[in-house]
Amino acid sequence: MLTPLRQEIVTKLEAISEIAEVHFVEPAKFESYPAAVVDLTESENDYGSTNRRRLVYEFEVRVYYKTETSKSRNDVELALMEVYDKVLNAFIDPNSLTNAFEVRPVPSNWLVLEAEESTYRIATMYLNCVQQVEID
Repeated sequence: MLTPLRQEIVTKLEAISEIAEVHFVEPAKFESYPAAVVDLTESENDYGSTNRRRLVYEFEVRVYYKTETSKSRNDVELALMEVYDKVLNAFIDPNSLTNAFEVRPVPSNWLVLEAEESTYRIATMYLNCVQQVEID
């Protein structure tokens, strides 16, 4: 159940032409930017009744942009905002993944990361994927 869901998220991100590369796990080095990584961050089950369960999977989508490109910091910020808007729009419809799941893009955070003599601007979005399961 999780693998197809994660793959569907990756496939939607790969369809966004502004994203240069998409990964399941963070690579040692990105080849081009902006780059995205999809991680499962948590899951929960709600056993509210004897015949129905509510499953929630939360995926973190991180979009990286290296600030040491030919673009100014302002241009990097604008480019990342444009990509973020496209990611948000890809998941804004609650039924954008499958008929079984409801997806909710929840609040994001933005940060600057300095690592290995490079500086990255990162936009993070959390996708809550909810499924109602009937139990016989």
